[in-house]
Amino acid sequence: KQVSMNNTTQIKFTNTLIIELQEFKNYINEEIVKYPLLKEEILDFYQLAIDEIDEGGSATHEIELCQESIKQLIDENN
Repeated sequence: KQVSMNNTTQIKFTNTLIIELQEFKNYINEEIVKYPLLKEEILDFYQLAIDEIDEGGSATHEIELCQESIKQLIDENN
């Protein structure tokens, strides 16, 4: 039996995702301001995460992976 989401559930889920992605974008912008020399690499990690999310990956998981990659990049360059 297929589980169907009612409209309210779907809207809440969509709003949560939008907020999560907006916070992610803010985080990326903050890191670029702090580490302008790493801008290209940071944006590459961001784009990879967004592509994975677009292809059905968990937003939370992809964002966490991206943040870990960025932290590692910063550690390696400081």
